[in-house]
Parts: sequence; structure tokens; C-alpha cells
Amino acid sequence: LAKCSDKQMGTQVERMRHLESKDQDLTVWRVTTEVTDEKSVRFWMGIVRDGTSVAQVGFVPDPKVVMAPGAFEALVERSLARLDAMPPPKSG
Repeated sequence: LAKCSDKQMGTQVERMRHLESKDQDLTVWRVTTEVTDEKSVRFWMGIVRDGTSVAQVGFVPDPKVVMAPGAFEALVERSLARLDAMPPPKSG
């Protein structure tokens, strides 16, 4: 996702948070894409990993529906905390 700004004119990607360890990863980005000269779309994207389990969390704010500062990052952290409940992949 970090290379989107290089490949897509009018797209800005800002990494808001990144945690990495042997067993877990968490990254949160804020992405803004210009649709026209007058209009742009901003959204939040989070990717988490716990062992072999992976989750993606996204949110597109709307003037009527917004999150408080830090709320999306907290939501992504919560999804990471819940990933350990996922069953391991089946072998065979």
C-alpha cells in the first residue's frame, strides 16, 4: 500500500501506525485518492496478522459518520487481539 502514491497520481498514503514482531503485525494507513480536481475520497485501512491468521479492516468516513481520533486504530488493535481465536489452517 505504501507504494500507491508512487504508482497512482493523485493518491496519498500515510502510514499512521506500524507494529511488527515475530508472531504479530499491525499496520494502519490513511489513504486519500483524488477522484476529480474538486473531489477526493479518504479512507482508512488496517491489516493485522497473528501467526497464520490475517484480517483486513477498512472504514470510509462520511460527513454523517466519522470516528473519533484514535478510534480506528483502536478498532484495528481489537481485531488483532481477537485473531488468536481463529482456528489454525488445516493441513493436508
